[in-house]
Amino acid sequence: MDASLGAVLGNAAINDYLYGVSPAFATGQRPAYAAKSGLMLTRLGLGGSYRLQRDWRAFAFVRYDTYTGAANRASPLLRQNSGTSAGIGLMWTWQRSSSLARGPDE
Repeated sequence: MDASLGAVLGNAAINDYLYGVSPAFATGQRPAYAAKSGLMLTRLGLGGSYRLQRDWRAFAFVRYDTYTGAANRASPLLRQNSGTSAGIGLMWTWQRSSSLARGPDE
């Protein structure tokens, strides 16, 4: 199991790409907006994995993102205050190095 808390920061270029509206694309419902650098979002995550066999592992995660306090919260393109994502999967080890030290269960 693992838990994480983090902040995603962006420079002016990436934030303008995601949140900026150039005057050429402005409308009555979508005014022009010049994005600035700074906080993009804050993220809380929880995940884990379980060893099924020597070469197989199952994993799962859930992540919550919040845009409260984001530098470009006023962008007309930002419509949600938060978002959640989750996933599950399998990992398979295709090859192993012959020079690695072997653990007690291998």
